[in-house]
Amino acid sequence: MNAPTSAQQYKKQQSELERQREMLDKTKDFTFINLLLKSLGMGERK
Repeated sequence: MNAPTSAQQYKKQQSELERQREMLDKTKDFTFINLLLKSLGMGERK
């Protein structure tokens, strides 16, 4: 097992997880509001 390669893979994995976490934080409030409106019958209508 090559140490630099393992370190690079770990760093890449961590940055990907961090990116996903940031995306979840950005959409968390919007999704909650969306679900709330839908449960009240005021969500998007087709």
